[in-house]
Amino acid sequence: MTIFDTHYVTPDDADQVEATLQAWRDPEGTEVPTTSGPLKRLAAALQSMNGRSDRYSNLYTDLARVQAIKADIWPISGRTLWEGRGHHGHVPVVWESTGGYFSGRAWRLSAHLHLEVDAYYGDTYVSLTDVELRVAGSTGNTLFVDDGGLARLVCGPLRSYLARQSLRELVAIEIPTDEPTPEGLDHHEWFIAVNHANNSWYRGFGIEGEESPRSWLNASPYDVILSDGTDLPAADSPAWIAGRGTGSPEPMDLPDPAPGQAVIVTEAIALLSPHRRDLVYPAPVGPVLVDSRGERIPVKSITRY
Repeated sequence: MTIFDTHYVTPDDADQVEATLQAWRDPEGTEVPTTSGPLKRLAAALQSMNGRSDRYSNLYTDLARVQAIKADIWPISGRTLWEGRGHHGHVPVVWESTGGYFSGRAWRLSAHLHLEVDAYYGDTYVSLTDVELRVAGSTGNTLFVDDGGLARLVCGPLRSYLARQSLRELVAIEIPTDEPTPEGLDHHEWFIAVNHANNSWYRGFGIEGEESPRSWLNASPYDVILSDGTDLPAADSPAWIAGRGTGSPEPMDLPDPAPGQAVIVTEAIALLSPHRRDLVYPAPVGPVLVDSRGERIPVKSITRY
């Protein structure tokens, strides 16, 4: 039994996905194409690859090989080699993410990365062959295989990642990354491993897929009693605002996000932390908490001092 579908991405598919991404970026400027099924999943995956923090992805390479080229045409891109001398390097690459902070969508890109370098002018061309993209999400799993359209779609996001990585290496800065999936997993095993991990993946309270918190932390100066009777006393050291009255106020002593946890703060703290989807604050009137989506959560009582 297979747990994933396979879709071969043609040039026409790539045109439709690119039009979809453009419409998502500018919904009022272009007509949104009727994209569904695998192509909609592919568009969402590309959106994720472009926007996901590098903290949540890993890149692996194998042995690189380089050969001198003496010809009028490049072997991969088919471009003209003006002086008839160049270098062709290629290396297997895998770029993988098992999920991000704002989305549990996972993907794994595998390909051969080719560099064609003009020995005289130094012009450098990048291309991909043998491209496969595994995409796993809450709505299904698909293995995308290049049939003339996938390579051009994924080359841009991969080049952007490699550029950021090179800049960090230039100044010797390292960032932590998530644990990778085990080596050597075939398609079937990878989808099983990723789907299992996503059952417990933290996407944060107030984000699609996490409709209600599983735990609570009170970082406010208010006593709160939840609807189920859980008593959350005011924090001994509540989150506060440094630089109040200046042009750059900043929340201080704000707890780090934790899986499925909602953090109660003051409204001012929440407004200064729009990137934190796990924060809730008391409504101006009544025993009600407000989350990052503006949803109202009734509670038994809120005691303000």
